[in-house]
Amino acid sequence: GLKTLTDIVHESGAKIVSQLGHFGSLLHTSPVNTPIAPSAVPHPVSGITGREMTENDIAALRRRFAEAALRSRKAGFDGVQIHAAHGFLLNQFLSSATNRRTDSYGGPLANRLRLLVEILGDVKTACGAGFPVLLKLNLEDSAPAPGSGFSFAEARKAASVLAGAGYDAIELSSGTAGGSTSPARGADEEAYNRRHTEIIASEISCPVIIVGGIRRRELAEEILETSAVSLIGLSRALINRPSLVAEWQAGSRAAASCILCNRCFTSPGQHCVFRK
Repeated sequence: GLKTLTDIVHESGAKIVSQLGHFGSLLHTSPVNTPIAPSAVPHPVSGITGREMTENDIAALRRRFAEAALRSRKAGFDGVQIHAAHGFLLNQFLSSATNRRTDSYGGPLANRLRLLVEILGDVKTACGAGFPVLLKLNLEDSAPAPGSGFSFAEARKAASVLAGAGYDAIELSSGTAGGSTSPARGADEEAYNRRHTEIIASEISCPVIIVGGIRRRELAEEILETSAVSLIGLSRALINRPSLVAEWQAGSRAAASCILCNRCFTSPGQHCVFRK
């Protein structure tokens, strides 16, 4: 099924990357079994306390990411993105609010980054040096309140380390799924990750992707022309208007009519509820 998907994308002249992630203890329903987590503390959004991972668990997780990446390559994907944002398991390792470990995976930021560096090495070994490995990283968690969890000051240091480790591009987002500050904000906030993303883009060597509340060509062009940001990420804008980028390529100044209501998150098939 995935090979059919990648074939369709390639026939259309585009490329496609698979996103690999693990929820850990960020669950929105009661777990059947106790989920894994960096430490046995309640997740700030779900309230679920996971089982603290052993070093054997961490080794197994690393293998599974590498195996998933290799499956992606065999299915025809052009790269993978490791999801370490939005309260997911790898984000839980980064945050001192959820990572209370005292071994080499906890404590100082360098230790909390260790798993992301190791997964990158594992994926490169499994898939080869020419297979792009991207990263999705939070600028800040803001869960359950602004200023809590992984911070922007830490994100700046982390992005520098992870770019140096060899990630091929870093997409910068923010917020925690289900938290008081969501990764998907409302209509009154446009390009809400811009200021922090532009700062990090000016400081690191690998390409930086900005995402969040961008639905106008003028805004996208302004960001690319006035900052070190390399790429624009669109999600809800394309759910609302799938032809948007093709229209821009044809010279149109059209904008998505998305009002950022976020109902596409709960609709069947994640479609825009305002599209027939």
